[in-house]
Amino acid sequence: MTRVIQSDPQLKGMIEAYTGSLPTGKAKNRRFDALHKAFVKSVGELHGANAYPLGTADKGRRQLLRYLRRLRRKWLDAGAPVEDRPQANANSLRDFLELRPLERVEFDAHAVDVELRIEVEKPDGTTALLSIRRLTLLTIICTVTRYLLAHLLVLGEYNRLHVLRVFRKALLPWRPRELLVPGLSYPKGARLGLPVDSRGGIARPIIIAGDNAMSHHATIARQGLHRHHRGLLNFGRAKSPEARGLQEAFFYLIERGALRGLPGGFEPGSDGKRRPANALRAEDYPLQWQALQDTMEVVCAGYNVTPHNGLHQRMPLQAVDAHLATGWLREVSESERDARGLTTIRIHPTIRGGSGSGRYPYIEYQGAIYRSEKLRQARSRVGEKVNAEVDVDDLTSIVLLDDHGMPWSRLQALPPWHRTPHDLHLRQQINRMRNRALFSVVGADDAVAAYADCCRAAALNQHRTVDAYARVSQEVLPSTRAVITPESSPSEEQEVEVPRTGRTSFATRRE
Repeated sequence: MTRVIQSDPQLKGMIEAYTGSLPTGKAKNRRFDALHKAFVKSVGELHGANAYPLGTADKGRRQLLRYLRRLRRKWLDAGAPVEDRPQANANSLRDFLELRPLERVEFDAHAVDVELRIEVEKPDGTTALLSIRRLTLLTIICTVTRYLLAHLLVLGEYNRLHVLRVFRKALLPWRPRELLVPGLSYPKGARLGLPVDSRGGIARPIIIAGDNAMSHHATIARQGLHRHHRGLLNFGRAKSPEARGLQEAFFYLIERGALRGLPGGFEPGSDGKRRPANALRAEDYPLQWQALQDTMEVVCAGYNVTPHNGLHQRMPLQAVDAHLATGWLREVSESERDARGLTTIRIHPTIRGGSGSGRYPYIEYQGAIYRSEKLRQARSRVGEKVNAEVDVDDLTSIVLLDDHGMPWSRLQALPPWHRTPHDLHLRQQINRMRNRALFSVVGADDAVAAYADCCRAAALNQHRTVDAYARVSQEVLPSTRAVITPESSPSEEQEVEVPRTGRTSFATRRE
């Protein structure tokens, strides 16, 4: 092989000029393969296609590799550089600068490896156990201290409003839950969230890193985070967990340490099959949403007071408290106001009604009619385009604004949208089913309860709306938020029904 290479100066120069890495094992090496291809072409032109070593099975590839190894051993003995050492490329922000605690957080959602069963009542009074397809956990973690700022557990797939809710939890002071599960308690010193100072300020991250999920790019989510959470949004490539390695490590730790020990916990296999992680069957322990939330709260709070290998066995809580004590924080006051603003949007509806239509002035939004006593008396404003604010987390009311941007009147939704607090996503789901003639709220006292009954019937027949029924029955209907009643709302904003006088016909009226 040495004689073949030294027989031509041009061939010898090409071989000795190669400074790339050499292949090892079965791994491919494109630079060496290109060199071998050029070697075969040169030898064939000089000595023929059947000349040595082209007559071998690999056309001299192994002999060429041995020659380069001997040559590099000689170079190494002589002190010459063996191969190129290219500089590492900067692939992330950490390659440019050293981040301090709370300067960058990672946000992500993860499907929990737990099979759940929910009891669904049948028309005959008995119950059936149906499978919930998905349980999603949303978390926000500091990349330096590994501290868990906030989490949110969601039945089914998450949407853009869940993104805003988990960041709203990060802006508010954490309060321990009243645990209802017997024997369940928080670990000593456990905590979530960040402390709030006397001015209502709280430390906020500069960079929020997440993937390119559609829920993260939604207009409501992006505008809410920009205006009220502030900072930079760094959306990475979707389905690339290596870009958010700390999140993946956290989910792995939580699943291995706690979640797979719940009834119905499983380990996903490489063949796509689920293998039970314990002997507790999900059929024997139907879903209790309050108990599951209590368990997740204790697990997440306990994570912050567990020694972490990435912190040299320090606790994430100790690491973030040590940074808070230095005072080097990006702090913004009025955290509670920003938390409310995350889910508040500005709309520009038109006041409709008036004497010409025979209806009191009203505003229509997302298929519901809104009125107040103050608006009822403002007949001169019919046809006027006004500014209003809507909390997309609770569409039972709308706040009309005056020309200075101050609240002018709070409008309440008319039946059947007034009874149960519900968010924009649920309202749009109900309207979508109405538009497809799959569901109707005519004659219903509560649109949300009627939608839950529709999902329950569909789940029993087709098993396709189990997640939707589980969410509305477990998260929405048992809500502890105040319902608008005459005792709980100001008297000047009450919807007072005054009977009409004179002859009238209600045959064509929609109200």
